[in-house]
Amino acid sequence: MLNMTSNPTIKINYQMQTKQLFGAATLIILFITSLVIGTESITFQQLLSYITGHHTTSDFILQLRIHREATALLCGGMVGLGSAILQGITRNDMVAPDLTGMTSIACLMVVIGAYTIGKSPALTLILGVLGSAIGFLICYLLTCKRQDKNKLMLVLIGISISFAANAVTQLILLHANNELDEFLYFLSGSLYATTFQTTKLVIIMALIAIPSALILSKHFSVLYLDDQTSQSIGAPLRRLQFISFSIASLLIGSSICAIGNMGFIGIVAPNISRMFVGNRPTSLFILSFIIGAFIYLTADLIGRTIITPAEIPAGITANIIAAPLFLFILYRYFRGRHE
Repeated sequence: MLNMTSNPTIKINYQMQTKQLFGAATLIILFITSLVIGTESITFQQLLSYITGHHTTSDFILQLRIHREATALLCGGMVGLGSAILQGITRNDMVAPDLTGMTSIACLMVVIGAYTIGKSPALTLILGVLGSAIGFLICYLLTCKRQDKNKLMLVLIGISISFAANAVTQLILLHANNELDEFLYFLSGSLYATTFQTTKLVIIMALIAIPSALILSKHFSVLYLDDQTSQSIGAPLRRLQFISFSIASLLIGSSICAIGNMGFIGIVAPNISRMFVGNRPTSLFILSFIIGAFIYLTADLIGRTIITPAEIPAGITANIIAAPLFLFILYRYFRGRHE
């Protein structure tokens, strides 16, 4: 029998799998807890009865709560996973949707679509994905020539784009009719108005994008190489970059169109994951998804229970949770110890 301790590669893989399983188990426990805790508490027996198909008086509450928490889990996880892909494409650990204009441009396009055409889940999804892609492309194209000289330039330009897009969005909402008032909650990352249609769209996009990202992870290490090295070994770098960017836009855009602004999760989840598993793509992607989902589920649970029956939008609570972690990541980044 092969001794695991005598083979460093097997030992490292075992440790990473253990961390992933522990994270997944913790996430499942948190998800179940979020289903039973709220303004109207549910017992585990009632939850089990609902799962097994036995009808109780709590069915309606559980149905609404399952839609909401499933959306929070998937969207938080997809933002973390999509951000990990973006950081690999740009070779920049400071890249995130809210720091590169993706979130703000996507929200702007969703609001413009609702203001000019009307509200539609499918239209919101298309505009969210398209807006996130456009936001990142604008930021990346403005900095691609200077990226290797100063990686923070991409973030600084992205923040400028975000401020401009947010200003236009607020201007539209100030002059819009009352039907767009709900977008104020959308911009703060609220899950209050989550519907079955929203959850269904998120699940469909997750079933497409997440397996695609895991398949991509097997070839993702090529993106860590410089252009000259990738060309010398014949690696299809440009094609991988295009595929990676498409998957990241799908992950992030789908989450934004369902929930709105989700704050610092995009930068926090991949960087925390990197502290545990390094830059191994598959492990990094899985753990980024788990940590992103965990943060947003926790934020929603706290936001809807801390001042019940009132509610704090999950996006605001997520920022409160993630801001100290973001400062810690910045400290490690500037100290040169983020690897």
